[in-house]
Amino acid sequence: MAAVLRGYARKNPHLGYTQGMCFLAAVTCSKDSLIAEQLFADYMASFKLLWSQDFPLIDEGIPLLQSVLDKTDGQLSYHLFQTLGLNLTAVLPTAWLSMFGKWLPFEQLLETVPFLASAGLAGFLTVTIVILTSYRSDLLGHQTVEDALMFITALRRMPVPSNLMFSCQLTLPRVRAQARDSKSYRLAVDDGFVFKSLVSLPGPWLRCQGWRGTVLMKQRRVRQEVKVW
Repeated sequence: MAAVLRGYARKNPHLGYTQGMCFLAAVTCSKDSLIAEQLFADYMASFKLLWSQDFPLIDEGIPLLQSVLDKTDGQLSYHLFQTLGLNLTAVLPTAWLSMFGKWLPFEQLLETVPFLASAGLAGFLTVTIVILTSYRSDLLGHQTVEDALMFITALRRMPVPSNLMFSCQLTLPRVRAQARDSKSYRLAVDDGFVFKSLVSLPGPWLRCQGWRGTVLMKQRRVRQEVKVW
């Protein structure tokens, strides 16, 4: 596993090693060791926004998660965010950067990681929503934010929600639809740019504002490359 991480950091010095990559490396190394390094690189191509500078996937996901949970389970959302005052920055980065390895046993990650790689941001939102709502009775029973945080921190020692990945597959389309309605919604483009606004300019150009600054792209290219999670 260490060799996979060192090899990737050597080839990608702009990312290097960041907290949580070891969980992904452990998943890839559980497969054929001869392809572990290439498999890790392939997964990293899908997850690069998770570990890029300023962690843009988490930055985008925090407001989206609260919005989607409010639409999915209003009672649980109100209890966590209004009654208890839960701050998602206290729980979300740890869960997402570990590929949910801080919430789930390692064996479950073997199914979870491919789902996350395929579904992108919506996948991270979906797994989070399914896990939280699976334990809604416990979470609703906590009367202080400290107790709720302790419970969430200890999720890895809890039984895995039954049929977790099946539930995630069923929930994913609804999460995508709910997230698209959010004011925080942005467009993810295949080459790694993530845009929060697209402004038409005279001719074939669009001005695209995102984490990497403002760039110009041809409308035809944007239409071809826009990937809605």
